[in-house]
Amino acid sequence: MTEDEMRALINPRTRQSKDLFIKHFSDLPAELSLIVLKGHLLVERSLTSIISHYAQPKADVASLRLGFTHKVKLAKCLVPSFLIPQQLWSFVDLLNQVRNDLAHNLEPKNLDKRFESLRTMFATQRQIFDVEDLPTDEAKLKKLIELWLGVLDPIDALIHAIEKSKRYDINLLRLAEIAREECNKWPESPNR
Repeated sequence: MTEDEMRALINPRTRQSKDLFIKHFSDLPAELSLIVLKGHLLVERSLTSIISHYAQPKADVASLRLGFTHKVKLAKCLVPSFLIPQQLWSFVDLLNQVRNDLAHNLEPKNLDKRFESLRTMFATQRQIFDVEDLPTDEAKLKKLIELWLGVLDPIDALIHAIEKSKRYDINLLRLAEIAREECNKWPESPNR
């Protein structure tokens, strides 16, 4: 596969993600509930997309109705650990906890603790990503969502390119027939 062919596989996927990010997230007001809800949806969309690369072509992963936590666990199982740093998974877990706190409690009791973790996470990540400090927790959360979507979406595009570039030099239909024939013989019975 040439470099141009690789770019042709990757660019449309990252462009689509960026367009969704710009449309639904980049101009959000500094309203915690909106930031959490829309950020959570964008991260979940990325996870679903990553998982779908490992499914059969006609499979509809969204129809499985996997919860966010299951999608995170499944993506962690499928994606090689060297592609996604542990800090991303920690942030995704924290985002989900904040989302659940806001969605299931009128007056969430754990937000202070969660935002203390978020501030610590932001301090670490801003050094890695060379980002200036931000004045509010909402701004920090919004920036962390942006940064980690900037990691997830290229990984999604990379996995997409890898899966599309796989070439099978074997007749898969015949292989399946042979496997079925062998299954019919198992276990070998002396009376057959």
